[in-house]
Amino acid sequence: MALTNRTLAECFVLLSMMNSGKEQPWDDRHKPLYELALKPMTDEEGSAVVRWAALHEEWRPSPARLIQIAAEQSSAIPDAEAAYAEILDAAQRHGEYACPHPSNPNIRTLGPPEFSHPVVKQIVSYCGGWEFICSGDANKSEGLKKQVRGAHESVSRQWVEQVKTQLMLPPSQRNQKYFQAWKPLPILSSERPMIERLKVDPPQLVEMPAEIRKMIAGTAKALK
Repeated sequence: MALTNRTLAECFVLLSMMNSGKEQPWDDRHKPLYELALKPMTDEEGSAVVRWAALHEEWRPSPARLIQIAAEQSSAIPDAEAAYAEILDAAQRHGEYACPHPSNPNIRTLGPPEFSHPVVKQIVSYCGGWEFICSGDANKSEGLKKQVRGAHESVSRQWVEQVKTQLMLPPSQRNQKYFQAWKPLPILSSERPMIERLKVDPPQLVEMPAEIRKMIAGTAKALK
């Protein structure tokens, strides 16, 4: 369900109270632009992104920046170090025969493993494919880490752009592959130290001060 007028009014109150340049004080002319960005989101998504911005952004973010924040919060992805750790660990443990057999996961066949996130799979493609990674010394060299970092920058940027596009669609029409939960796979290899992986915390609901609640209540009453 798209953002309700009540939640939109609450978002406007918070946005109006954020710091802005002297030449751009908040007024009603800002509302249509922010409504374009927020209206397709659910109440939970819209409220979460504006509250996050109020607590973390020094200045009132633009509508485009709000969509960027919402995309990053809605779709957690592994960072470059986590992707490298997963790729290297699978290459060391399984080599080219890393693909689980469809009827027996204990049997491995020629091909890549099941990765924790589509972003990791795309990074492998950018780095020449699974066979290339496993065929030589690339999986043991610093060169692979550099390739993964470079590929991650491009792949993650494309992913976030796709998520932003999906957020502008009604929730019922979104492709849910872009909103799947990500959890890092356990790294079992003992040939190298564990690489610290990204921790992505979901947006936390923040207790709203009483004076702001009164303002919101007055705004919502005026809309009726």
